[in-house]
Amino acid sequence: MRPCVALFVLVAGCGESSSSECQTTADCETPGTHCVDGQCAFECQRDNDCGDPDLRCDDRGRCIPIDAGDSDSDVDVDVDVDADSDTDTNLDPRFIPFGIGYSTPHPYSNDFNSDYTVIPPGSAQQIALFVTGFETESCCDILTIYDSAGGNQLDTYSGYLGDFTAGPYFASQLYLSYDTDFSVTNNGFDIFQGAYLPR
Repeated sequence: MRPCVALFVLVAGCGESSSSECQTTADCETPGTHCVDGQCAFECQRDNDCGDPDLRCDDRGRCIPIDAGDSDSDVDVDVDVDADSDTDTNLDPRFIPFGIGYSTPHPYSNDFNSDYTVIPPGSAQQIALFVTGFETESCCDILTIYDSAGGNQLDTYSGYLGDFTAGPYFASQLYLSYDTDFSVTNNGFDIFQGAYLPR
């Protein structure tokens, strides 16, 4: 159990780091924290893990204020990805599913690095990724999503997140970069499906 009473606290308040402000999860030095609205916050699996009645656990395993949304998306219509999938998402029904086929080894090795470009089969204005079985070392094994190779960073993921939808992101393609450090491995993750909103 962590020594902090509330999990959505400044990391400096826990005595583990001198900096609590962040732009990405990589800026959070304390293991088990994510960047949420410019502040480092601890991971969670259920609302009780947040330790504060004004906080809840979002679909990415972060403690956030109760009134905050789970994603950067405005769309809220449930739609199944395809007939063979039981993945339920909150995507606009105009999103078109497509196969991706990106996966880490299970388990992945130390110093593992992998890059992958996601290009939908049609012209896209937004892209979402359906991630399954996400289990990585929280502090140091990080999936980073960019809008293109060498482009703008859109998101970072690490830790025990399970199955979730990444995005949707306003981009015509995505560039994924997964980098691990020299110690502690885990199961990794799979991204076999995505969906895009046509232009």
